Amino acid sequence: MNKSLRVFCFWILTSGFATAHPQYSNLPGVDTSKPGIMNDMTLRGIATAAPAPIYPAAALAKKVTGVAVAAILLDRNGHLQSLIVLQAPDDAIGQSVHDALMRWTFRPIGVPMKGKMFFYFAIKKGSGRVLSPAEMNSTIGHHDDSATKQSEDAVNVIKEAQLELMRAAGKPSILDIRDRPAFQKGHRDGAVNIPLDEVYPRACIELPVPVPIVVDCYPDQSRTLCRMAAQLLSYSGFDSVSVLTR
Repeated sequence: MNKSLRVFCFWILTSGFATAHPQYSNLPGVDTSKPGIMNDMTLRGIATAAPAPIYPAAALAKKVTGVAVAAILLDRNGHLQSLIVLQAPDDAIGQSVHDALMRWTFRPIGVPMKGKMFFYFAIKKGSGRVLSPAEMNSTIGHHDDSATKQSEDAVNVIKEAQLELMRAAGKPSILDIRDRPAFQKGHRDGAVNIPLDEVYPRACIELPVPVPIVVDCYPDQSRTLCRMAAQLLSYSGFDSVSVLTR
């Protein structure tokens, strides 16, 4: 990956903070306009207390699994100022993540910071486990950052006719990188929604590596950002990645 692309990747991964309607807690009167950005791993690294969310018994009984995503805002002293659960496999899991994060504490950081945190609710040998992205990656064991089979700078751009040929040959995975509100308003059948700033920590866990991945690029989306998503996927070890343009 060339230097300019690496820099742009870093900007996307650190500055893309999706807006969403609060589901649980959003404290009033807090200025969130100028905080810095921290990723999941860094936020975990500055935590001084980090109780894990509890796997709700009802969710476990129903074998509900999946990722919960929360957006948090810290003040300069590391105090939690805002907490929004952006998505969860069900309401009970969302509430569990909310309740756990409300008990997290962080060391002072000097400036306000915000970021997204990811919790994977998985069932292993009949037991419910709540894992970080790093822990989830280690259990999968199919991810390889060191090399990609697709050229670092090449992006395969396809049209609808080529997508239909791919579908005839197999079942490609369709990735929609728009924000959650846009996805909820309408999307292609079977598409998986992972917002652009969440692609790097989530895609290698949630998307099947051996299956061709097609980034669905809508007319009102930046093709540069769609290309960026494809490059991130290729850089993460996916063998076959294309961008579908309309």
